[in-house]
Amino acid sequence: MKKLGWLVLALVLAGAGYFVFKWYSRSKDDPYATFIKPRIEMGAFQIKNISEEKTTADMTVLIDNAAPVGFKADSLSYQILIAGTEVMKSTYPKPVSLGANDSSTITLPVTIRNQQLMSKLKELDNSGRDSVEYTMKAQVYTQLPFLKDKPLNLEFSKELPLYRIPKVKLLDTDLNKLGLKETRILCTVEVTNPNVFAYRFRETTYRVTLDGKEFAEGSIDSTVNIPANGKSVLKLPMEVTLKEGLKAGFNMVTKPDEVDYGFTFRTKLVDKNKNNTLHNSRMVMTSKGKLQDIIEAGKAMGNKK
Repeated sequence: MKKLGWLVLALVLAGAGYFVFKWYSRSKDDPYATFIKPRIEMGAFQIKNISEEKTTADMTVLIDNAAPVGFKADSLSYQILIAGTEVMKSTYPKPVSLGANDSSTITLPVTIRNQQLMSKLKELDNSGRDSVEYTMKAQVYTQLPFLKDKPLNLEFSKELPLYRIPKVKLLDTDLNKLGLKETRILCTVEVTNPNVFAYRFRETTYRVTLDGKEFAEGSIDSTVNIPANGKSVLKLPMEVTLKEGLKAGFNMVTKPDEVDYGFTFRTKLVDKNKNNTLHNSRMVMTSKGKLQDIIEAGKAMGNKK
Protein backbone atom coordinates (compact mmCIF):
# COMPACT_ATOMS: atom_id res chain seq x y z
CA MET A 1 0.00 0.00 0.00
CA LYS A 2 2.86 2.36 0.87
CA LYS A 3 4.54 1.53 -2.45
CA LEU A 4 1.34 2.47 -4.28
CA GLY A 5 1.17 5.77 -2.37
CA TRP A 6 4.75 6.61 -3.21
CA LEU A 7 4.11 5.69 -6.85
CA VAL A 8 1.12 8.03 -7.03
CA LEU A 9 3.15 10.81 -5.39
CA ALA A 10 6.00 10.25 -7.83
CA LEU A 11 3.61 10.43 -10.78
CA VAL A 12 2.07 13.65 -9.46
CA LEU A 13 5.49 15.24 -8.95
CA ALA A 14 6.64 14.08 -12.36
CA GLY A 15 3.54 15.52 -13.97
CA ALA A 16 3.95 18.80 -12.12
CA GLY A 17 7.60 18.94 -13.10
CA TYR A 18 6.69 18.29 -16.74
CA PHE A 19 4.17 21.13 -16.85
CA VAL A 20 6.55 23.51 -15.07
CA PHE A 21 9.23 22.60 -17.62
CA LYS A 22 6.77 23.13 -20.49
CA TRP A 23 5.76 26.51 -19.08
CA TYR A 24 9.37 27.57 -18.55
CA SER A 25 10.49 26.50 -22.02
CA ARG A 26 7.49 28.24 -23.67
CA SER A 27 8.00 31.43 -21.70
CA LYS A 28 11.59 31.73 -22.92
CA ASP A 29 10.59 31.26 -26.56
CA ASP A 30 7.33 33.17 -26.34
CA PRO A 31 7.15 36.26 -24.12
CA TYR A 32 3.33 36.28 -24.29
CA ALA A 33 2.77 32.79 -22.89
CA THR A 34 2.10 31.95 -19.24
CA PHE A 35 1.02 28.77 -17.54
CA ILE A 36 -2.72 29.54 -17.57
CA LYS A 37 -3.04 32.66 -19.69
CA PRO A 38 -3.60 32.19 -23.44
CA ARG A 39 -1.76 34.19 -26.06
CA ILE A 40 -3.52 36.26 -28.73
CA GLU A 41 -2.08 37.20 -32.12
CA MET A 42 -3.47 39.36 -34.92
CA GLY A 43 -3.39 37.79 -38.37
CA ALA A 44 -4.45 39.16 -41.74
CA PHE A 45 -6.89 42.00 -42.32
CA GLN A 46 -9.31 41.38 -45.19
CA ILE A 47 -10.75 44.79 -45.98
CA LYS A 48 -14.36 44.52 -47.15
CA ASN A 49 -15.25 48.14 -47.83
CA ILE A 50 -13.67 51.57 -47.54
CA SER A 51 -16.06 54.49 -47.65
CA GLU A 52 -15.85 58.13 -46.64
CA GLU A 53 -17.33 57.46 -43.19
CA LYS A 54 -15.92 54.07 -42.23
CA THR A 55 -13.72 51.11 -43.10
CA THR A 56 -15.03 47.58 -42.54
CA ALA A 57 -12.84 44.49 -42.49
CA ASP A 58 -12.51 40.93 -41.20
CA MET A 59 -9.55 40.30 -38.91
CA THR A 60 -8.12 36.82 -38.36
CA VAL A 61 -7.06 36.22 -34.76
CA LEU A 62 -5.14 33.28 -33.29
CA ILE A 63 -5.78 32.36 -29.63
CA ASP A 64 -3.14 29.98 -28.28
CA ASN A 65 -3.85 28.10 -25.04
CA ALA A 66 -0.61 26.97 -23.37
CA ALA A 67 -2.35 25.53 -20.30
CA PRO A 68 -2.59 21.74 -19.70
CA VAL A 69 -6.40 22.01 -19.54
CA GLY A 70 -8.90 23.26 -22.07
CA PHE A 71 -11.65 25.76 -21.41
CA LYS A 72 -14.37 27.69 -23.21
CA ALA A 73 -14.38 31.45 -23.68
CA ASP A 74 -17.98 32.66 -23.51
CA SER A 75 -17.24 35.91 -25.34
CA LEU A 76 -14.55 38.51 -25.83
CA SER A 77 -14.32 42.25 -26.32
CA TYR A 78 -11.45 43.81 -28.20
CA GLN A 79 -9.86 47.10 -29.20
CA ILE A 80 -7.46 48.07 -31.99
CA LEU A 81 -4.90 50.79 -31.30
CA ILE A 82 -2.59 52.58 -33.73
CA ALA A 83 0.48 54.08 -32.08
CA GLY A 84 -1.32 53.92 -28.73
CA THR A 85 -4.57 55.56 -29.91
CA GLU A 86 -7.76 53.48 -29.97
CA VAL A 87 -9.39 53.54 -33.42
CA MET A 88 -12.05 50.87 -32.89
CA LYS A 89 -13.60 48.52 -30.35
CA SER A 90 -16.20 45.78 -30.56
CA THR A 91 -17.43 42.51 -29.03
CA TYR A 92 -17.40 38.93 -30.29
CA PRO A 93 -20.42 37.33 -28.56
CA LYS A 94 -19.90 33.74 -29.75
CA PRO A 95 -18.21 31.10 -27.52
CA VAL A 96 -14.72 29.89 -28.43
CA SER A 97 -13.46 26.46 -27.31
CA LEU A 98 -9.77 26.25 -26.48
CA GLY A 99 -8.26 22.79 -26.19
CA ALA A 100 -5.43 21.91 -23.82
CA ASN A 101 -2.10 23.06 -25.26
CA ASP A 102 -3.91 23.95 -28.48
CA SER A 103 -4.88 26.99 -30.53
CA SER A 104 -8.02 28.28 -32.24
CA THR A 105 -8.46 30.74 -35.09
CA ILE A 106 -11.47 33.04 -35.25
CA THR A 107 -12.54 35.85 -37.59
CA LEU A 108 -13.57 39.12 -35.98
CA PRO A 109 -15.54 41.91 -37.67
CA VAL A 110 -13.79 45.28 -37.58
CA THR A 111 -15.41 48.69 -38.20
CA ILE A 112 -13.17 51.75 -38.04
CA ARG A 113 -14.61 55.26 -38.07
CA ASN A 114 -12.46 57.08 -40.61
CA GLN A 115 -12.68 60.49 -38.96
CA GLN A 116 -10.96 59.11 -35.87
CA LEU A 117 -8.52 57.17 -38.04
CA MET A 118 -7.71 60.14 -40.29
CA SER A 119 -6.97 62.35 -37.28
CA LYS A 120 -4.38 59.83 -36.05
CA LEU A 121 -2.94 59.23 -39.52
CA LYS A 122 -2.52 62.98 -40.06
CA GLU A 123 -0.63 63.19 -36.78
CA LEU A 124 1.63 60.29 -37.82
CA ASP A 125 2.08 61.76 -41.32
CA ASN A 126 3.33 65.00 -39.82
CA SER A 127 5.91 63.03 -37.85
CA GLY A 128 7.19 61.45 -41.08
CA ARG A 129 6.64 57.84 -40.03
CA ASP A 130 6.29 55.03 -42.62
CA SER A 131 5.53 52.26 -40.12
CA VAL A 132 3.67 52.16 -36.82
CA GLU A 133 2.80 49.80 -33.98
CA TYR A 134 -0.64 48.19 -34.26
CA THR A 135 -1.94 46.78 -30.98
CA MET A 136 -4.86 44.50 -30.17
CA LYS A 137 -6.20 44.32 -26.62
CA ALA A 138 -8.78 41.67 -25.76
CA GLN A 139 -10.76 40.75 -22.68
CA VAL A 140 -11.77 37.07 -22.68
CA TYR A 141 -14.71 36.09 -20.45
CA THR A 142 -14.82 32.51 -19.16
CA GLN A 143 -16.45 30.42 -16.44
CA LEU A 144 -13.13 29.48 -14.82
CA PRO A 145 -13.81 29.56 -11.04
CA PHE A 146 -10.54 31.20 -9.99
CA LEU A 147 -11.22 34.29 -12.13
CA LYS A 148 -14.35 35.26 -10.15
CA ASP A 149 -16.10 36.86 -13.16
CA LYS A 150 -12.98 38.79 -14.13
CA PRO A 151 -11.81 38.63 -17.76
CA LEU A 152 -8.47 37.40 -19.00
CA ASN A 153 -6.68 40.47 -20.38
CA LEU A 154 -4.65 39.70 -23.51
CA GLU A 155 -2.51 41.96 -25.68
CA PHE A 156 -0.57 41.69 -28.93
CA SER A 157 1.46 44.32 -30.83
CA LYS A 158 3.10 44.34 -34.25
CA GLU A 159 5.01 46.90 -36.31
CA LEU A 160 3.38 47.32 -39.75
CA PRO A 161 3.44 49.84 -42.63
CA LEU A 162 1.33 52.92 -41.95
CA TYR A 163 -1.88 52.65 -44.00
CA ARG A 164 -3.26 55.80 -45.59
CA ILE A 165 -6.65 56.09 -47.27
CA PRO A 166 -6.39 56.81 -51.05
CA LYS A 167 -8.07 59.90 -52.50
CA VAL A 168 -9.96 60.60 -55.73
CA LYS A 169 -10.47 64.01 -57.34
CA LEU A 170 -12.65 64.99 -60.29
CA LEU A 171 -10.52 67.33 -62.45
CA ASP A 172 -12.47 67.95 -65.64
CA THR A 173 -15.44 66.96 -67.83
CA ASP A 174 -15.68 67.13 -71.63
CA LEU A 175 -18.67 66.53 -73.88
CA ASN A 176 -17.97 63.34 -75.80
CA LYS A 177 -21.25 62.79 -77.66
CA LEU A 178 -24.49 64.77 -77.82
CA GLY A 179 -27.69 63.13 -79.01
CA LEU A 180 -31.41 62.94 -78.41
CA LYS A 181 -31.22 59.40 -77.06
CA GLU A 182 -27.71 59.33 -75.72
CA THR A 183 -25.27 61.90 -74.37
CA ARG A 184 -21.79 60.98 -73.22
CA ILE A 185 -19.10 62.90 -71.36
CA LEU A 186 -15.47 62.10 -70.60
CA CYS A 187 -14.36 62.76 -67.02
CA THR A 188 -10.75 63.31 -66.02
CA VAL A 189 -10.10 61.86 -62.58
CA GLU A 190 -6.98 61.84 -60.44
CA VAL A 191 -6.43 58.95 -57.99
CA THR A 192 -3.72 59.52 -55.36
CA ASN A 193 -2.08 56.67 -53.43
CA PRO A 194 -0.14 57.96 -50.39
CA ASN A 195 0.93 54.45 -49.29
CA VAL A 196 4.33 52.73 -49.56
CA PHE A 197 2.70 49.94 -51.59
CA ALA A 198 1.02 50.06 -55.01
CA TYR A 199 -2.68 49.61 -55.71
CA ARG A 200 -4.28 47.58 -58.49
CA PHE A 201 -8.03 47.64 -59.02
CA ARG A 202 -10.74 46.65 -61.50
CA GLU A 203 -14.54 46.29 -61.80
CA THR A 204 -14.85 50.03 -61.33
CA THR A 205 -18.10 51.99 -61.42
CA TYR A 206 -18.56 55.72 -60.93
CA ARG A 207 -21.24 58.40 -61.03
CA VAL A 208 -21.69 62.15 -60.87
CA THR A 209 -24.53 63.93 -59.09
CA LEU A 210 -25.53 67.58 -59.43
CA ASP A 211 -27.34 69.14 -56.49
CA GLY A 212 -27.88 65.63 -55.13
CA LYS A 213 -29.53 64.30 -58.33
CA GLU A 214 -28.15 61.64 -60.65
CA PHE A 215 -26.41 63.24 -63.64
CA ALA A 216 -24.07 60.69 -65.24
CA GLU A 217 -22.64 57.23 -64.62
CA GLY A 218 -20.19 54.79 -66.15
CA SER A 219 -17.94 51.78 -65.61
CA ILE A 220 -14.67 50.18 -66.71
CA ASP A 221 -13.45 46.61 -66.15
CA SER A 222 -9.79 47.00 -67.09
CA THR A 223 -7.12 46.77 -64.39
CA VAL A 224 -5.75 50.12 -63.24
CA ASN A 225 -2.40 50.49 -61.45
CA ILE A 226 -1.70 53.27 -58.95
CA PRO A 227 2.00 53.37 -58.00
CA ALA A 228 3.24 53.56 -54.42
CA ASN A 229 3.47 57.16 -53.19
CA GLY A 230 2.08 58.24 -56.56
CA LYS A 231 -0.98 59.15 -58.56
CA SER A 232 -2.66 58.28 -61.85
CA VAL A 233 -4.91 60.37 -64.08
CA LEU A 234 -7.79 58.42 -65.62
CA LYS A 235 -10.11 59.25 -68.51
CA LEU A 236 -13.51 57.80 -67.65
CA PRO A 237 -16.41 57.65 -70.12
CA MET A 238 -19.84 58.37 -68.66
CA GLU A 239 -23.40 58.34 -69.96
CA VAL A 240 -25.59 61.29 -69.02
CA THR A 241 -29.05 60.63 -67.62
CA LEU A 242 -30.74 62.90 -70.17
CA LYS A 243 -33.77 63.88 -68.10
CA GLU A 244 -31.69 65.02 -65.14
CA GLY A 245 -29.03 66.41 -67.47
CA LEU A 246 -31.52 68.74 -69.13
CA LYS A 247 -32.81 69.90 -65.75
CA ALA A 248 -29.29 70.71 -64.57
CA GLY A 249 -28.15 72.14 -67.90
CA PHE A 250 -29.47 75.67 -67.36
CA ASN A 251 -27.85 76.02 -63.93
CA MET A 252 -24.61 74.49 -65.23
CA VAL A 253 -24.31 77.26 -67.79
CA THR A 254 -25.71 80.25 -65.89
CA LYS A 255 -24.60 79.74 -62.28
CA PRO A 256 -22.07 76.90 -61.88
CA ASP A 257 -20.83 78.46 -58.64
CA GLU A 258 -24.18 77.50 -57.05
CA VAL A 259 -24.29 73.89 -58.29
CA ASP A 260 -22.97 71.22 -55.91
CA TYR A 261 -21.40 68.19 -57.55
CA GLY A 262 -20.62 64.79 -56.07
CA PHE A 263 -18.36 62.12 -57.56
CA THR A 264 -18.46 58.53 -56.29
CA PHE A 265 -15.81 55.98 -57.33
CA ARG A 266 -16.40 52.30 -56.46
CA THR A 267 -13.84 49.63 -57.22
CA LYS A 268 -12.41 46.23 -56.25
CA LEU A 269 -8.78 46.00 -55.16
CA VAL A 270 -6.84 43.08 -56.64
CA ASP A 271 -3.42 41.56 -56.03
CA LYS A 272 -1.83 39.46 -58.76
CA ASN A 273 -0.40 37.07 -56.16
CA LYS A 274 -3.75 36.89 -54.32
CA ASN A 275 -2.02 36.92 -50.94
CA ASN A 276 -2.41 40.60 -50.07
CA THR A 277 -4.90 41.45 -47.33
CA LEU A 278 -6.45 43.98 -49.74
CA HIS A 279 -7.20 41.40 -52.46
CA ASN A 280 -10.88 41.46 -53.49
CA SER A 281 -11.57 44.27 -51.03
CA ARG A 282 -14.20 46.81 -52.04
CA MET A 283 -13.32 50.49 -51.87
CA VAL A 284 -15.51 53.57 -52.19
CA MET A 285 -13.89 56.97 -52.69
CA THR A 286 -15.74 60.26 -53.03
CA SER A 287 -15.09 63.82 -54.12
CA LYS A 288 -17.40 66.81 -53.87
CA GLY A 289 -17.47 70.56 -54.35
CA LYS A 290 -18.91 73.26 -56.58
CA LEU A 291 -19.23 72.82 -60.34
CA GLN A 292 -17.26 76.02 -60.73
CA ASP A 293 -14.25 74.20 -59.20
CA ILE A 294 -14.22 71.74 -62.11
CA ILE A 295 -14.54 74.52 -64.66
CA GLU A 296 -11.58 76.37 -63.16
CA ALA A 297 -9.55 73.16 -62.98
CA GLY A 298 -10.34 72.46 -66.64
CA LYS A 299 -9.16 75.94 -67.63
CA ALA A 300 -5.93 75.37 -65.70
CA MET A 301 -5.42 72.15 -67.67
CA GLY A 302 -5.78 74.11 -70.93
CA ASN A 303 -9.34 73.07 -71.84
CA LYS A 304 -11.75 75.64 -73.22
CA LYS A 305 -15.19 75.85 -71.60
